Amino acid sequence: MKEMTVEKAAVKKPSQKAKVTVEFTDGYEQRFTAAVLKVYERRLKRRIEKKEAAAG
Repeated sequence: MKEMTVEKAAVKKPSQKAKVTVEFTDGYEQRFTAAVLKVYERRLKRRIEKKEAAAG
């Protein structure tokens, strides 16, 4: 870990956090769930295909 001297610490500017506002539209939960399920479905299909290919 890098050590910082007192002089450098005094010069360092305080970090600013970004403020983000998020608005959820109607139906966002369904779209999010569908996207997540699609990702997991692809992963599951790939696993099954790998097992079948390995089994011959």
